[in-house]
Amino acid sequence: MTDIQAGLPPIETWWPYLTIGSRHAILRAGERPLEYRVIAEIQRATGEDVPAGVTLTDRDRSFVATQMESVD
Repeated sequence: MTDIQAGLPPIETWWPYLTIGSRHAILRAGERPLEYRVIAEIQRATGEDVPAGVTLTDRDRSFVATQMESVD
């Protein structure tokens, strides 16, 4: 795990609080870094600092795949 990945709080703690737009941005991102607005929402939801350039882990992407129905 890289330092950037270590900076992302557990997805279960912030996913429910994201806007639909940010959820769709995450789906589009794949393995690319998350957009600034998504990072800002994660920070607001968790109260934790999230570094720019952070990406989802394989585990995070698996979690998102289980949430697909609620995003649509």
